[in-house]
Amino acid sequence: MKDKYIQKFSKRRGKETVVGIKKRQYILFVLLIILALVGIYWYSITLNSDNKNFTNIIFIFLVAVAFLLFALLLFFSKLLSFIIDFTLYEQVDLKKYLEILDNLYRVEKNRRIKREYFQINQFGMGQVEYFSGNFERSLHILETIDISKVTLRHREFYQKSILYFKCLNCIMLKDINKAEEMYQSLESESGKNVVESILKILKGNVSGYVFESEPRTKLVKIGRYYYQALNFLNADDKPAAKATFQQITNENPELFYVREAKKYLEELENQ
Repeated sequence: MKDKYIQKFSKRRGKETVVGIKKRQYILFVLLIILALVGIYWYSITLNSDNKNFTNIIFIFLVAVAFLLFALLLFFSKLLSFIIDFTLYEQVDLKKYLEILDNLYRVEKNRRIKREYFQINQFGMGQVEYFSGNFERSLHILETIDISKVTLRHREFYQKSILYFKCLNCIMLKDINKAEEMYQSLESESGKNVVESILKILKGNVSGYVFESEPRTKLVKIGRYYYQALNFLNADDKPAAKATFQQITNENPELFYVREAKKYLEELENQ
């Protein structure tokens, strides 16, 4: 059911995606309120009824429907998060990803939640600028995020993610000392392995690790192929480097991985 709705909504434009899900959440919330009022009214008028069995059956039925509506409400709340991730990591649609985040911020009425969405929006922009190859701008955006505006249950995730992307930006900007300092603060072992391998490859060395596990998403796979190809170049295995670069040249040209892969391929063709 989740995958079906993700596929359905991911075909829409960013604004339509947010509005469509928010509309369903609103309808479910209204139905839940109406059902609660009906349940209270029914309970009050049948409180002294002689037919207790029938009364109890109706009340249990109303409670069951209420739980179903509440479960659907939670489902659509989670669904939006899944669609946002799907848009970035599987569709690799950077513009639509930002459009969804921007509309999510715009339609929110609750001021506290709106402040949090603004920080999340900034994080999304920082990610997109990184993947687009605008490393200085990405780093600047990530450094302006006020993590205190993010709720406690989300704060740890964004703290770790912001640090990870700041570290990657510093690597690409060749601020190696700062990158290595941030590397020491990374808590995720897999994140540390990735950063360590990228550092090694960009210094011209051959990495034995090179992201051994299978990538879980398309965007991660594109990045992995890019660094694997560079690693082959460092090992002076040009045919393997060329073959690996070719696997990503038809992907989204907004990605710096793709643009750089095309440049390397052109150089290899001319040799």
